[in-house]
Amino acid sequence: MGKLTLSKTDVAGRQLVVAVHLYFNWGDEVVIHTLTAAARNVLCNLCAYRGVSHPLLLDKLLADLVKPEHHREFRNKFRESENFFKHADRDPEGVISFNPDITDYMLLEAVEAFTVLTGERVPEFHAYRGWWLLHHQNCLSEAPEEFLRSLNGIVYDAKQRTQYFSDIILAIKQQG
Repeated sequence: MGKLTLSKTDVAGRQLVVAVHLYFNWGDEVVIHTLTAAARNVLCNLCAYRGVSHPLLLDKLLADLVKPEHHREFRNKFRESENFFKHADRDPEGVISFNPDITDYMLLEAVEAFTVLTGERVPEFHAYRGWWLLHHQNCLSEAPEEFLRSLNGIVYDAKQRTQYFSDIILAIKQQG
């Protein structure tokens, strides 16, 4: 295989596509989280560098909702699992209690950051965004009206995410 020329967004996009596929196919939660965190960090750094913001980015949420003196504590807690998975210099014998649900939010943040930065409509990201909205409507003060109309009574429970992904990717390919 020859050399690849890749931008930061190329790499992050590839990591996210794989993370989404693993997510919908019940892949290893630690691997999904690690890929998502790596991509998220690159994309959020690029957003900061380019002066791009989005309401779902952690830095925007911190600025809007968390007192400045608690930003570091909040970030550390948010990134606790990813740091544990990547490093052994501080706690080589450490053990962690990992809640994979945090990955749902981190993955959404990364997908949104990628979309804001590139303007690309990646089918896997569109599918994930829809799944997240379907299963986290209660987290939003206002669910997107267009999305709710598009559901038209469609229901996928949490155990049906592989079927949802298959159905939505097929629908996206048929559209475009």
